Amino acid sequence: NITTIKRAESLLRIFAESTARNTGPTFFQSLVTQLAAGLRAEHVYIGEALPSCPGRIRTIAFCENGKIQENFEYDVHGTPCEHIKDDLYCLYPTNITQHFPNSRHLIEWKANGCAGVRLLSSDGTAIGELVVATSKPLPDDEHIRSVLELCGMRAGTEIERERTALALQENESHFRRLLSS
Repeated sequence: NITTIKRAESLLRIFAESTARNTGPTFFQSLVTQLAAGLRAEHVYIGEALPSCPGRIRTIAFCENGKIQENFEYDVHGTPCEHIKDDLYCLYPTNITQHFPNSRHLIEWKANGCAGVRLLSSDGTAIGELVVATSKPLPDDEHIRSVLELCGMRAGTEIERERTALALQENESHFRRLLSS
């Protein structure tokens, strides 16, 4: 049907526009903003797993009602993303807070539908998640899943790229200190 095709084209345009030219924080902020607009979602965030604190996520880009907001941390336990395992995708089309009554953010957001994808490094290690939450039901739409998976792959690659760049900078600084002593 024409509506489905137009929606799919719109979602693919979001992916292309938000990922083509940006890197780092600009990329992450552009991605969550574009996804929020395209999916008509009030809340979209990209969270990075904290290596020093298993089960804890720190957002690196959070869009609420079309605007970038301050990042936050939370425990994955008791949230929908705790259940992203083998499939790397989760969808709760309605009544999300009934499934997760202790998820403070979902309750504060008055979320009804929620979908998320696990972000992976190149070796398959889980390094974060991309989450969309809406106050309306979220349809079980293959196009939404596809766009979240594509965006999740790109976000995982960008997190890994940033981690590698930071490690290189730290090694370079350490090497320079050794040379100067």
